[in-house]
Amino acid sequence: MNASLINRWLRQTVSHRYPTGLDQYGQPTWSATTEVRARVVHQAKRTRTPAGEEITSTTQVQTLATINVGDELTIDGVPRLVQSVQRADGVHGGATINEAML
Repeated sequence: MNASLINRWLRQTVSHRYPTGLDQYGQPTWSATTEVRARVVHQAKRTRTPAGEEITSTTQVQTLATINVGDELTIDGVPRLVQSVQRADGVHGGATINEAML
């Protein structure tokens, strides 16, 4: 599936930023915030973190943007950290869909 077809399905936007390092107090510093097209689904879904811990995700965000564990997504003004990411690679050079578990 190509990106233009998938973008028709991504009808919402979320704010995305990622950690860039730590400040002098050990607190994370963040990239500039960008708006990305997404599909937000609010449902309970079991998944595993990169450490292997099983968690229940209450919100999933599907997008073409590159999202990683530890990134922050803001939905309806509420910032949430990404706990897990699942990627569905497109075949024959198609678009990769990223599903962030919050």
